[in-house]
Amino acid sequence: MNQVFKLFIFPLAIIACIGGGSIYTELNNIFLYQSKYSIDPKTMNWFYFAVTASNLFGIVPSRLYSAFGPKKTILIGGILLTIAHVTAALIIDANLSKNAATALLFTIGILGGQGACIIFLSSLGAMHKLHSTVCSCLINGILLAYLLGSDTFHAVLKYGVFPDLSYKQFLLVIAGFGALAYVACAILFQKKKQKEQGTKSITKGIALKKSVLLYALIQALYLTLVTLLSVTNQLDSYWGSRLLVFVLAINIFIPGIALLLMKNTSFKGMSPSETDRFLSQRGKNCNFKDARTKSEFWLFSISFGILAGVSIMVDENQSDISLNNVQRSQYNRKTYALFEVLGAFSSGLFLSFFRIYVSTYGLFMFNCFLLVVSQFLLFFIDLSSMALFVSVVIAGFVNGSSFMIAGQIAIEDYGAKHFSKMLGIFFTAAGVGMLLFDELMFSYMYYWFNLQDESQGRNYYGRWNKYIFLITILSSGLAFVMSIAAFAKTRKTDGNKDKISDFVNF
Repeated sequence: MNQVFKLFIFPLAIIACIGGGSIYTELNNIFLYQSKYSIDPKTMNWFYFAVTASNLFGIVPSRLYSAFGPKKTILIGGILLTIAHVTAALIIDANLSKNAATALLFTIGILGGQGACIIFLSSLGAMHKLHSTVCSCLINGILLAYLLGSDTFHAVLKYGVFPDLSYKQFLLVIAGFGALAYVACAILFQKKKQKEQGTKSITKGIALKKSVLLYALIQALYLTLVTLLSVTNQLDSYWGSRLLVFVLAINIFIPGIALLLMKNTSFKGMSPSETDRFLSQRGKNCNFKDARTKSEFWLFSISFGILAGVSIMVDENQSDISLNNVQRSQYNRKTYALFEVLGAFSSGLFLSFFRIYVSTYGLFMFNCFLLVVSQFLLFFIDLSSMALFVSVVIAGFVNGSSFMIAGQIAIEDYGAKHFSKMLGIFFTAAGVGMLLFDELMFSYMYYWFNLQDESQGRNYYGRWNKYIFLITILSSGLAFVMSIAAFAKTRKTDGNKDKISDFVNF
């Protein structure tokens, strides 16, 4: 494929990832606040679980990708997600019983979650096939950040571009534009057997990385504006929404800007950095059969599952943790979502420049340490609400960062050929962690303690959940120990100029 043509596919992948993340946001808002069925928050928590668990169950999407390649697979994901959106739009005003609406809600969640996972894996896999591993850190960070941050984009669309549409009409518009984007991706993405020539070339890799950096620059500007508008409570304002839509729309013009810059002599003459040369040699051809014989694969998978499960547990149960302080929990959830996006993007940007000095396993080890800190802070929420806020910030950041690292490990250690399958396995590990900590451990233990003494939750702030957080801090400590073992196992074979080992004197 022509190098110039690759530049025009990236904006489509961005649009696809934003569309994939829509299942988390608009459907929740519609059925919790806009629907006539009055579905209770507890049912909506189960819907969140259905969506997230379905989205993280990456085994089926990865198998579809391995069987059909990105071209056909993203079309399958697009069909599932479009069906979910259209079904949701149709039942908003339908005369259904609450039980029927709830059953359909779960169906929508499962279909939409799998569709979102398929779309993300297909978009990410297609970009890795088209680009050198030199660009891998940026690609993982950018696309994951757009997937996780899609709630903000859909909010600005609703308030800034389509303020007069009903939620039913808005859902149909989202479904229509999304379907067009997925069809366009299916047309332009590579076939399964189509191989890219020269992707290991350091020269081509650097040229493509410069164009990807332009997308990173736009995303950095977008995230800065989102942060400022959130702090000033202007995120849902008409002018703020219009501004964010305008900034995102610049992505469409990046290919043309990149082509103009590539004609510049100084732009062409930029030499590759040490990190660029190092990344150009990564991307081993290692399949799951070989991976399961390696201890670092199991150490990372289990510790990643624990980290994701504990982090999602903190996010999903903030209302209970803060004793139904709705205003505080809503603010913390928005903060968690923002720092989750910042964690994914900043980690990708950091590794793209400093991968030669820091390994992916080393950065993940640091995230596991921060998770222990966040769980330790939860023991002090009865003393200060700031402890919960800081814990939420840390949990959101390390979760977004660790998902980005999972994608980077998948592409570096297992290669583009096996990337989707390995990332699907890592996603599934995160889904198991969410089931264990969010649903089985937190929900059942929380209700068991409250059944023992119904006034306990109201009168003794933080006392009941110390038993729960004792489990999470011990689990986080286990994840930290396993991440140290994974880092120690891989640090000598990584081949980088390991500064972390120098710091901790391994």
